[in-house]
Amino acid sequence: MMRASAVIFINVEGGTAVWPRRRPACLSPERLLIFFLSAVVITCACDQSGSERKTKQRADASSETEAQDGGSDEDGENETQAKSESCGNGRVEAMEECDDANQDDEDGCTRLCEYTCTQDKDCDDQNPCNGEESCSDDHACEPGSALEDRVSCGILMWCYNSECVETFCGDGKPQPQEECDDANADDDDGCTSKCLFTCISDDPSRDCSSECNPTARCDESSHACTQGSPLPDYALCNRDGGYCLAGVCIDLDCEKASSDLPPELCGSNNEQKADSGIEEEECGAGGPLAPGTYERTVADDRVFQLYVPKKLNTSRKVPLVFVHHGFTMSGEMMMRLTSWTQIADEEGIVVAFPDGGGAAPWNVGEGTLCGAGAAVNNSRQDDFAFVENMIDNIDRNICIDRTKVFTAGFSMGGYFTHNVACHRPDLVRAVAPHSGGMEIEVRCVEPRPIIILHGDADPLISYECAEQARDQWVAFNGCSNEVDTTEVKRGSCERHRDCPLGAQVEFCSFDEMGHGWAGSDEVYGGGSDYEDAARLAWRFFQEQM
Repeated sequence: MMRASAVIFINVEGGTAVWPRRRPACLSPERLLIFFLSAVVITCACDQSGSERKTKQRADASSETEAQDGGSDEDGENETQAKSESCGNGRVEAMEECDDANQDDEDGCTRLCEYTCTQDKDCDDQNPCNGEESCSDDHACEPGSALEDRVSCGILMWCYNSECVETFCGDGKPQPQEECDDANADDDDGCTSKCLFTCISDDPSRDCSSECNPTARCDESSHACTQGSPLPDYALCNRDGGYCLAGVCIDLDCEKASSDLPPELCGSNNEQKADSGIEEEECGAGGPLAPGTYERTVADDRVFQLYVPKKLNTSRKVPLVFVHHGFTMSGEMMMRLTSWTQIADEEGIVVAFPDGGGAAPWNVGEGTLCGAGAAVNNSRQDDFAFVENMIDNIDRNICIDRTKVFTAGFSMGGYFTHNVACHRPDLVRAVAPHSGGMEIEVRCVEPRPIIILHGDADPLISYECAEQARDQWVAFNGCSNEVDTTEVKRGSCERHRDCPLGAQVEFCSFDEMGHGWAGSDEVYGGGSDYEDAARLAWRFFQEQM
């Protein structure tokens, strides 16, 4: 018979014990069963004791953590309550990031006393068309500048009303966000590559005319610009020294310009000049005049008032405007009556107010005159020479651009303005007669740009005289009878179409205005409730430069 022996292993708190510790004697089955049951009881007791110790250790650790965190759950609830109660009192306390004592969630600090944003991406609304938002130093989200319509914002997407929308521009089918769609990229055929009309006749910002192509017009049916008559290349096109090239006004930079520029624009050493053909040493040889009004006398003791603007650019030649007075008036009266001195200060130009001579102040022509001017047309003095003498006199102190001499006149001065343009166009670039007439069926020397201004209720020089003068200039200059009309204060201005270069005709009439200067309340003024005639004239003169 075989003897049975047994070794029982007991796990006690992570270790292993062997039971019994000495080699046992031979055991009977009964004793073997007793040993086995004893081992089970001991093992269970040991496991229970270890588990109780681990539970105690976890409890101790939890207590320590709570102590580090500031207390129990009840303490945390008290702290949250304290934060809620303090938020909005204007003082940053407890767990608050900020406290501005208001409920505005967009000003950098929310009603929960948290920052609105801390970095730019906190403000990004994922819409590129309404601008790139940013987070300010004050933690407020700042909106960006919206992109212009028709800027690409994705594949087959563009911005429209600050939203990124799908576009099919170029498919030949106009969509709601497109003005047109002709399925090509030609910007000059009436519909641009961005599905916009090339031009809209009643929208000044979409006008076809420019400084270098003032006669271009918008065809209302096709929305395409007519060719017009562009100014010749290298013609000066603005007061800052720009010049025309292929019908476009370009800033003149003589240091970078090509050597084939005309000498009147840039000298041989590429130094910019605003010359008009007069030798530099002759211009302003007498020294510049300080700003103000001067009474000056020229040949035959003829007198004129000269106004020098507050800011005069003495480094370049400047435009000159003559303003001729009416029958019983003087140059000084015209200076008070009109806004030409204010315009001079704004634009840096020089203005002369001449005094007429004799009983009839101006020589208004040899032929038959329309209107009241016929009764006083007895002057035989050489007023053309007077104008030449004034230009020479002014040019001794101020460099005058003799290609930019303009003449305006009121009443009998308006007659003389017509006469200068008709018989001595070499003296003036453009003219603006106000409430004056002109010779009937006169033959002028050459076309000149002219803007005629007249009240339609003038009892002294009738409105029909103004219309007659307009028709004569339209025919002589070669313009069309079709006009583009612009509304002005208590009146309108009609610009004739298809006038040749340097021969524009414009006609401004004022509703129910008598014999007076529009825009002025002075004696001989037509009233300040009308558009300012001086500013209308200056706008026209600028277009002819």
